[in-house]
Amino acid sequence: MKSFFCLTGCIIFAYLLLTRPQEVILGTMTGGELCIDLLLPSLFPFMALSAFLARSGAGELLARPFLPMTRLLRLPDAAAPVLLASMIGGYPTGAQAVLSFTEAGRLEAQDASRLLRCSVNAGPAFVVIAVGERMFGSSSLGWRLLAAQVFSSLALCLIFCRNGGNPRGVSVSSRPSFSSALVESVSQATRGILSIGSYVLLVSILLELLRPLPLPPVFRCALTGFLEVTTGCSAASLLGGRTGALLAAFFLAFGGCSVCLQVLSFVKPSGIRTNGFFRARLLGGLLCTAFLLPFLPDVPEPTVGAALISASSALLPAANSPNRLLGAFCMMAMTAQLFTRIDGCTVHRRG
Repeated sequence: MKSFFCLTGCIIFAYLLLTRPQEVILGTMTGGELCIDLLLPSLFPFMALSAFLARSGAGELLARPFLPMTRLLRLPDAAAPVLLASMIGGYPTGAQAVLSFTEAGRLEAQDASRLLRCSVNAGPAFVVIAVGERMFGSSSLGWRLLAAQVFSSLALCLIFCRNGGNPRGVSVSSRPSFSSALVESVSQATRGILSIGSYVLLVSILLELLRPLPLPPVFRCALTGFLEVTTGCSAASLLGGRTGALLAAFFLAFGGCSVCLQVLSFVKPSGIRTNGFFRARLLGGLLCTAFLLPFLPDVPEPTVGAALISASSALLPAANSPNRLLGAFCMMAMTAQLFTRIDGCTVHRRG
């Protein structure tokens, strides 16, 4: 029965792709603009930085303030840089840090499974700059969204990570060299941002195909954010008001189905148990919304004209804007990394 529904859905989606090419083009353009103008500048540099901090050992020095909390929860010391990476690096970074420390023997599978539930967070630049300033036009709201997400992540940590094993964890005898840590960090960030961008493009196309359906604005926004967080927050900003801000808080902490699927796709092969991960993400979204509610600033309700201007300004910045220039630089760095990997594979095969 499951295969039948999957086949039916694929046939319908393929039919829409073939019969509505204009909507497919428009959805692809919208998703591409989101990736270049918002995701690349706000996620890629922080993902590469946090991965480098974790691999080089510098993150352990930076994460020392977290050690009392992780030891109180009876988590290994390696959990401290994992939590830090999840809070500064963007959605896949925390999960990738969990996987990296587990493969290095610094986290046991049981601790990694529990830590995974509270280490998937949006990066500060994405929350404050992309969502707060660019989408809602309020840096104050962006900082409050970030604070609510941090508190919800810590609450999840208290709920799921109370009972652990050895709080000291496993000692590490060697670390990669500076050059190896840098190359692997950029490569990891490249894979992560390409995965996120692929989901953004797919969901943007799907939403454009579903646009003719007579759905209420709030329901359409909720469906969008449930599927993908970036397009969901953009739709929430067009709603405006308290409803839009609270929906954005839920989307940011939950991460959307696309982020959840990304995390599960590269964590499951490692043997880390993912039971309860999806429920934990939903709970995190509800907690973030509850933490934001008492401190929610006044968010104006946009008119129809203001909504159109907001959408165009959020997704279509000027050609010489800093975000677009930074996005172009990130694209060049990712391309250089890709060619380096291809050249390395070629040399390895020849050898």
